[in-house]
Amino acid sequence: MLEEAATSALAPVVPAISTLQQRRKTYGITYRQLRKKLVTDLDRLTLAFEKYLTDYVDKLPLDNISSCITKLLATLHEANDAYVLSFNYTRTLERLYTQTYSDNKVTFCYIHGAIREDRAKGECNLVLGIDEYLNGTDREEKSLLLPFRKYYRRMVRETDHSYLDWTYGHIDQYAVHHDTSPALIVFGHSLGKTDAEVFRHFIIHKESPMLCYYHDPRSHEEQVENLVRIIGADQLQERLFTPNPKVVFVLQGSGT
Repeated sequence: MLEEAATSALAPVVPAISTLQQRRKTYGITYRQLRKKLVTDLDRLTLAFEKYLTDYVDKLPLDNISSCITKLLATLHEANDAYVLSFNYTRTLERLYTQTYSDNKVTFCYIHGAIREDRAKGECNLVLGIDEYLNGTDREEKSLLLPFRKYYRRMVRETDHSYLDWTYGHIDQYAVHHDTSPALIVFGHSLGKTDAEVFRHFIIHKESPMLCYYHDPRSHEEQVENLVRIIGADQLQERLFTPNPKVVFVLQGSGT
């Protein structure tokens, strides 16, 4: 929600910047100065957001857990080894797991950073940013808004990227030692294009079944639309419409 708000806030700035050089006399500011100001404001917003998560959200009691989450925790526990790629900034699922089970069978990776109470003043590795809206060579040549893009901010903030080790080695090794390929479970994510390049690392393994949980018809539609953008309509249909589908959409709370 906050990311969508940030994207909406930046949207009217994009056309303004494109004509700012012609109108700098009127505004009294160059586009580089404006970009620097916006980057500074985004950094300050990120710091304030981390403080809110640390001082309030992370202190909320972990009770009244839904049956969907309980079942997800059980699935992780029952797996031979499980890996969780979290797009959240809090460690809520990890806390719930360790609160329920005492083992260390699950490995967590926080790709957009995670809150830390002991972080030095002014330091923050949380990633807030906008979608990549350019294609082809425009991505490199038109770099005015590069500092606001998620993939750029992941790089400069050096967030956890251990999930790459899972995709480059673990999935293939798993298939060698087991009768089936490891399953990819998507829970609480729309598969939006902001994180499309991350999901491609997992979806490229065609033999790995993919379970996408959704909470209402609209979120189901969004997941289908976004998967079409990631792997294409032909690939998605090929994985959906087979005797043993490799992509399955599951309504949360349906008992599946």
